[in-house]
Amino acid sequence: ERRIWVSAADPYENHNGGMIAFGPDGMLYISLGDGGAADDPLRTGQKPDDWFGSILRIDVDHAPEGKTYGIPDDNPARRSPRFARWAPEVYCIGLRNVWRFSFDRKTGELWAGDVGQNLWEMVHRIENGGNYGWSIREGFHPFLPQRRLKADRASKISPPLAEYPHAPTADRKDNGLSITGGYVYRGSAIPDLVGTYVYGDFESGRIWGWKAINGKTIANGEIIDITRSPRLKIASFGETPGGELLILAFDGKLHELTPAGETTTNR
Repeated sequence: ERRIWVSAADPYENHNGGMIAFGPDGMLYISLGDGGAADDPLRTGQKPDDWFGSILRIDVDHAPEGKTYGIPDDNPARRSPRFARWAPEVYCIGLRNVWRFSFDRKTGELWAGDVGQNLWEMVHRIENGGNYGWSIREGFHPFLPQRRLKADRASKISPPLAEYPHAPTADRKDNGLSITGGYVYRGSAIPDLVGTYVYGDFESGRIWGWKAINGKTIANGEIIDITRSPRLKIASFGETPGGELLILAFDGKLHELTPAGETTTNR
């Protein structure tokens, strides 16, 4: 065993991030929450010189002498003087607590489910050097505007691709409380779902699909009927080798997403 990377000390007990994964570029990606508590008290969401509220990207295969990992040449701080204030490991900022990110196996694009605070849950497509707004915004909405917190000057805020509320609204009844990020579906069992980003909610068991053509949203809505399906506590999604989607739930089983009319596989 060799220790490669060690997180900074977390100031609070919650918002510890969601996962680590190697990207198609061979780099290791690490999601860290904003450090915890409520309202981002340390303002870490818009502080690129720390690791919190970010996704990090490091090179574990090409470490300089005396180091345990390297910094990719195209990380923001390395590729442009504009990002000189950013920590070398930081890939993007403005995230509250990413709970599961994934790479589209066809395009390599990075997707993330970001857990909101009191009102909204968010879906982001992550870009190198991106800023996703926390804690100036929660989803598409201002967050504590009386604080007059300013966005990091190196990267303008990119709104989420999708959001859903914690409580029903006049036009959104598909509420939930804690997003679990999923995958872009690339399987063959459900042809209509190909190219759709599938994500769920830990508390409600709802599962949605978001799809775009040429960058324009064409669909975003629930893809299972929770009145007929078990309300799973969705902790994570996974993929089979063929691209079918699995659901890891707190009932101790793996469930497979299957076409309507077919029985979900419990493993």
